[in-house]
Amino acid sequence: MFDLDKWKEIFDTISKNKLRTFLTGFSVAWGIFMLIVLLASGEGLKNGIIKQFGGDAQNTITFYGGNTTIPYKGLKTDRYIQFTNDDYNYIKHHIKGIEYISTTYRDYNTYEVSYKTEHLGYRIIPTMPEHEQLEKMEILQGRFVNQIDIEQMRKVCTIGINVKNALFNQENPLGKDVLINNTFYKVVGVFNDKGREENDRVYTPITVTQKMYGNTNHINQLWVSITPQCVTNTKQIENEIKFYLAKKHNYNINDPNAIYVNNNIENIQSTIQMISGIKVFVTIIGLFTLMSGIIGISNIMTVVVKERTKEIGIRKAIGATPISIILLIMQESVFITFISGVIGMLCGLILIFCINYFKFNSEYFVNPNVNTSVAINALLLIVISGAIAGIIPSRKATKVEVIESLRAD
Repeated sequence: MFDLDKWKEIFDTISKNKLRTFLTGFSVAWGIFMLIVLLASGEGLKNGIIKQFGGDAQNTITFYGGNTTIPYKGLKTDRYIQFTNDDYNYIKHHIKGIEYISTTYRDYNTYEVSYKTEHLGYRIIPTMPEHEQLEKMEILQGRFVNQIDIEQMRKVCTIGINVKNALFNQENPLGKDVLINNTFYKVVGVFNDKGREENDRVYTPITVTQKMYGNTNHINQLWVSITPQCVTNTKQIENEIKFYLAKKHNYNINDPNAIYVNNNIENIQSTIQMISGIKVFVTIIGLFTLMSGIIGISNIMTVVVKERTKEIGIRKAIGATPISIILLIMQESVFITFISGVIGMLCGLILIFCINYFKFNSEYFVNPNVNTSVAINALLLIVISGAIAGIIPSRKATKVEVIESLRAD
């Protein structure tokens, strides 16, 4: 039942000890505030790192040619392993578990792209049709480079939205010719890619570039994605491709520099494990911060009870039971703890809301958030701790004899 006299007494005690009450409340509020902020920061870091993988298909493996460092079958070292169209065709038709496959040739070179009076430098990437799925790009207008373009060596290109805006402004780019490296290409599509700086790219059929460089069949990169059903066999598929390439290009399969492999699936798994470790570490720091607040409550409540020893003695002398004294002090402790905890929790949640609302995000820190149930559980924990902090010293005080209590300073 609500006892108005008890609450008046509690507020009276608080008003007489403003600084002490403030320090008690601040330690609690700061502890829960830091816990929420640290947990949200861990989630923001996780979201930011995962976003780095979001621009491309996540179930991918990429192979790059390198230089041999181990002699093999009488062949010298420092040979460059040059992939070819034959490698692309073999992997596409003979390796099971492949969902999409693409290649690039002389990729990431920057050339001047011109249209009318506009002349700007962009990355030109000769590639294959399934590159669209591997990059997870969105086609805004027209289409991507297709198989007919590859077979007929059409001089066409698909441009990023940034390229379109810079060269064409409000003009429809489809069907227009742009000059790239002294060759005209017809724009057949416009794409949007969420990856970093990837909307500054221009994709062309790989066979056109291969023809321009002497009818070569060279490729620089093999990029495959694994079907969802075979993701658990990713390492096996990677090894099959590595075995084929070693046999085809005559190098020791154990040569660490003959080819380079970027297994995105393994990278993501490693990153998630790292993030989980960071979140555990951050949680531990937050809990220790919260614990410091709890210890602060306990210390201050010990002082409070010691100051009120004489008062407790008088209460016992006029017939107050030990339990009523304990409940009074515990009620004060819980009240201060609860109000301070709510303030700390709200400040933490408001800060997180402001970060997201005003988009104070970075490349590796995105959308920090904390589960509301975690915040509420933290609040309950600190309130229970506040209750315990009030019980322990008050029980000790009630066991002191009345005469000794009255003699206390």
